[in-house]
Amino acid sequence: MPKISPFEKYAEQYEMWFEKNRWVYEAELRAVKAMMPNGGRGVEIGVGTGRFAEPLGIKNGVEPSKRMRDFAQKRGIRALDGVAEKLPFDDSEFDFVLMVTTVCFVDDISKALMEAHRVLSAGSFTFQKTQRVPGHTCCGREERCETPPCSDSGACRRG
Repeated sequence: MPKISPFEKYAEQYEMWFEKNRWVYEAELRAVKAMMPNGGRGVEIGVGTGRFAEPLGIKNGVEPSKRMRDFAQKRGIRALDGVAEKLPFDDSEFDFVLMVTTVCFVDDISKALMEAHRVLSAGSFTFQKTQRVPGHTCCGREERCETPPCSDSGACRRG
């Protein structure tokens, strides 16, 4: 079951965090942009309010929280209802997949990463940005974030 209740309840506060911490947000945005391919059709899994998708030019997203999805849609993102473990997209539909802190909220990390792999065309990449907690991986969860087919860098290549 998706962990959406905090996002449903605090969508406005989530948005305000980015305004109040603009320098952190802009630094994260620059770091993600530096790793992204130039061009291609992309999707953000766990698009949230579209804070990353919009400035990065990503037009597609999936988000289980209706309140967050509504923000993304207002930003012009084609944000669909869904979860990372069962993406509402065809095989090989995208040239790249972005996941920003998403793996910390999914029920089955391996299944989510396999779904990301499924929707990628051959030779494509998945990028994931995670938050680290000292002594643990994936926001304190005991399982590893970089499960196959991912490397320790957080970038996966299909093909």
